Order: sequence, then C-alpha cells, then structure tokens
Amino acid sequence: MATIEAFTTEHAARVTKVSARRIRYWDTRGVLSPTLSKTMGKRTTYNRLYTFEDLVGLKAIAELRDCHNVPLQQLRNIGDWLNERYDRPWSSLSFHVSGKAREAEVLFRDPDSETIVSATRKGQASFQFELEPIAREIAENVILLRHRSADQLGKIRQNRNVISNAPVLDGTRIPTAAVWDLYKAGYSAEEILREYPRLTPIDIQSALRFEEERRSA
Repeated sequence: MATIEAFTTEHAARVTKVSARRIRYWDTRGVLSPTLSKTMGKRTTYNRLYTFEDLVGLKAIAELRDCHNVPLQQLRNIGDWLNERYDRPWSSLSFHVSGKAREAEVLFRDPDSETIVSATRKGQASFQFELEPIAREIAENVILLRHRSADQLGKIRQNRNVISNAPVLDGTRIPTAAVWDLYKAGYSAEEILREYPRLTPIDIQSALRFEEERRSA
C-alpha cells in the first residue's frame, strides 16, 4: 500500500534534531513552511505537516546557519524565491557556499536554467554544499522514528495533533477504525498486517476489541 509521508512539527524536530521552536520560527518567518499545510483560517499544530523533502530542507538550513554562519535573511530570500517561482521544496536545490564566517553567502543552482544564482557578490570562489548526505541522515532518523517500543504494542491513544484526535495504535498514525473497516470487509489478521506492516498481531486484537466495545456502547 502506497503511503505519503507526513510529519508533524514535533516529529520533524525529532528527525532533524532541530528544535520545534526553531522550526516554527522558520515557518512564521517564511524561511521554510510545511508543504502539506492545509489552507485554513488559523495556523494550528495539526495542519502543519512536513514532507520528507521538507525535513531535508530543515536540516540543510540548520547546517547552513550553524556550520557556515549564513544569515537567516539570505535563507529567507531563497525561500521567497522558491515560493514565487516554483512549487518545489528546498531539497530540489543544489547549494554552494561562498565566503567564510559572517561573510558567508549561499549560491544555488536554478532548477530550470541550471545557472548559479547569487543574491549579491560575484566572482568569489565557492564550495558545493551536498544535500545527499543530509537526505541519508534524515532517512535513517525516520526509520528510528518508526521504531516502536515494546510497551507501545497493543496500546491505543488519542492525540489532538494526530488524525484529528481519532484513536490510533500507539507509535503509529493508523486509526483503530481503519483496522476495523478492513476486518469487516473480510480481511484476515494476516491480510491486515500485510496492509499495515508496522502493526503486530497484538495491535490487531487490541484495535478490534476497542472498536467492538466502542460500537456496542
């Protein structure tokens, strides 16, 4: 079953090792906003959902800020440039860094023209800022995020930031109602596990018991 990866701000912080407060600040400042944000009247936690590509962008921005001292305003200008011209994430860019310390400047390759775009200085040597190692690190951290501890198995919880407060199996975003629907459609426990590989037999039993009790109450 194909799935779309979606990460809350808290999940993004755990995967990228960038604080949630910093991620929210970059969102409000227009540096990088979550791709899967819903068009709603007010900004709430549950409608700020990041893609995997967004996480790569967040990690890249953190490294550009912390390791290369690139001013936040430069990074915001790049975000504005992307928003004006493309419906693409930061991870689609190829970066170069020019200068040192507080004089550092980011240059990037235009995805369409393949030309190097610079905000200010010309003719200064630069080195390439590779995103591939960052993407690998994020992928490894996502795998760790998916890992469920033994005490989560078979447990059901509700969180207003997860699937609109629907009961889900702990450590996942899988609603108990989804398991129930498959069961009522004639799926066996083994077939449900094939649809949701992260679940275990005890999860299936708990979800069905929970839904049966809830519907008979």
